[in-house]
Amino acid sequence: MEAEEIKSSRGKSVLLLVSSLAFLSISVAMPSETAVESFNSWFAVAFSGLCSVVFAFLLIRPHRLLLAPSGFTVTGGFVRSPKQVLWHDVNPFFVFRLGRAGKVIGYNFAPGSKDTTLIRMNRFVGAEGALPQGWPGSPDRMVERINAYRALALAQDTNFESGAL
Repeated sequence: MEAEEIKSSRGKSVLLLVSSLAFLSISVAMPSETAVESFNSWFAVAFSGLCSVVFAFLLIRPHRLLLAPSGFTVTGGFVRSPKQVLWHDVNPFFVFRLGRAGKVIGYNFAPGSKDTTLIRMNRFVGAEGALPQGWPGSPDRMVERINAYRALALAQDTNFESGAL
C-alpha cells in the first residue's frame, strides 16, 4: 500500500485571501469620528489584516494530509512539529458542524488509546480531534476518501499480523 498526500485547496485559500483583503480595504476606508467608531475601525483593520497574513501564509505553505499505511499526519500551515496519529488509535472519521465555521472533518480516539484533558474538552465541541479546513472537494468526500484508506490500511495490517501475507 502506497502513502498518499493530499494538499489543501489553493483555490479556497485564494478566495479567503481576496475576501479578507476586501474587508481590509473597507476597514481602512471606514470613517471614524467618535472614539467607539475609531476603536471599531482599528479592530476591523487589525482583524482583517491578520486574516490576510494567515491566508497568504497558507498559499505559501499549504496544509498537507499524509496518509500512510500506519497512520496519518497533518503538516504545513502553522503546524510546527507534525505528529503521526496511528490508524488503530482512531475511530472512523466523520463530518460535524462547528457553528458558523461550517462543516469540519473530525475523529474520535479509540477507547483506551488517548485520554488527555484537551481531548475531554474537545468532546463537548463534537469531536476529539479535527483536521484543518480547506481541503479539495467537500468534507463529505474527504471523509469517504480517508475512511477508505484507513479501512484498507487496517485490513492489510491485520493480514500482516495474522501471517496471511
